[in-house]
Parts: sequence; structure tokens; C-alpha cells
Amino acid sequence: MKRYIILYTHFLRFSFSKALHFRVDFFFRFIMDMIYYAVLLYFYDVIYEQAPNFGGWSKEQIRLFLASYFLIDALDMSIFANNLWMFPVNVNKGDLDIHLTRPINSLFFLSTKEFAASSFLNILFTLSFTIYAFHLIPQKVTFAATVLFALLILNGLFLFYIIHLLFLLPVFWTQGTRGFEELYHVSTKLLQNPEQIYASPLRFVLKFFIPLALINSVPVQLLFDFQWKNLGVLILISLICYTAVLKLWKLSLQKYQSASS
Repeated sequence: MKRYIILYTHFLRFSFSKALHFRVDFFFRFIMDMIYYAVLLYFYDVIYEQAPNFGGWSKEQIRLFLASYFLIDALDMSIFANNLWMFPVNVNKGDLDIHLTRPINSLFFLSTKEFAASSFLNILFTLSFTIYAFHLIPQKVTFAATVLFALLILNGLFLFYIIHLLFLLPVFWTQGTRGFEELYHVSTKLLQNPEQIYASPLRFVLKFFIPLALINSVPVQLLFDFQWKNLGVLILISLICYTAVLKLWKLSLQKYQSASS
């Protein structure tokens, strides 16, 4: 574990050093994301001017829902997204060879080697906004519920990464340029709304087949309406996803054709 922590600190140092050489891009990405956040927040403000709740969610609950969604998205964009963007290209060119021969876990290296330092300001902003939205909740929240919520948001981040990876791994068989990434990006648009607004069949899919609802919607819901059944479903589906991606990764490597083959 210590070796991986030291290695990741080197990834961070290199990424920030590179980002500071392109300061326009560093701030431009932050401004663009601020516009995106503002538009989505304004969209819900318009809705709540016409209705007291939306899918059973109060305005304060929706604000926390959006804040945690922004935070997970910012963390994913900083830690995983750039690496996964290049993943299909590396597979198709046979460029995984050098990574597979390193004395560390290949999936860890491929998923984290490049930290998007240009999105670091987004993390600071979205974390601050999440804390702000949390304090605006009118209900009293216990310390245990707060800790559980934080853990489930972290779980949502890794689940977000795993779902993305599961959409990309078929590239080992299809040799497509992007795998099923376009379908992934279309699907993640559903994250912008709480699962309760969707019809029952789609809600079932978002919990058990493409568990996007478990990333953000269910954790926030558990904060306001805790049910052991929902927590159990979240943990079980998350464990299944973690196991599935490890199994599929091993199968993918068996299918991989290196540049030297």
C-alpha cells in the first residue's frame, strides 16, 4: 500500500507541474464547469418556483443531491476520466505492453497515472458547495448518518469509475475506437435527476442493471429516509460490480493482442 501511495504522489506532482505550464486551460475548464453547474441549479430553481417538491424531493434535498453529483463528477474528471479516455486507444494500438510489465497492478496504473490538475479547482468548489448544502438541510442529521453519507459518496465515485470501465472493456473484443463510451455518456445524463422522477421500469434498471442511481440518488435518499433494505441493495450491487470488473479485466487481458504479437 505504501508503494502505491508514494507512486500516486509522484503522479500528482507531475500533473500539477504540467498544468501550471498551461494556466489558461487550468482556469478555462473551471469557468466552463461553473457555467454548467449554474445552468443546472437554475433549471431546478425554475421548477421549484412552480412546485413545492419534485419527485418527492424538497428544494434543500435537491440542492444537496446536485452538490454531491457535482462533487462526484469533479472527482471523477480529476482522477479517472482522462485515463479512461485514452484506454481504448491504448488497447487498439497494442500500447498496454509497457503497463502490463510494470511491477504494480496494471489496472491501478492505467486508471490513475494522469491526474487532471486543471479540474482541481472544481473539487475545492464542489466540496465547499456540498458542505454548504448539507448545512442548509432543515432536518437534524446525526454524526453516524453524516459519516455514512460521506462513505457512500466515495463508494459512488468508485462505482461511477467502474461503470465507465465496464462500458470500455468490450473494446478488447470489438476493436472499436471508443468501445461503448457514447452509450455511457448518454446514460450518465440520467445522473442529473433523482431516480424517483423516472418510471418504475427505468428505476429498476438504474438500480440493478446500470446502477447509476446508487452513485448519488440512493445515498442522498438514505440520508433523509434511512432504510436497511436500500442500504443492503446498494452494498450488494456495488460488490457485484467490483467483482465483475476484476473478472472481466482478467478475461480482457487474455484477449489482448500486444504490439509485439
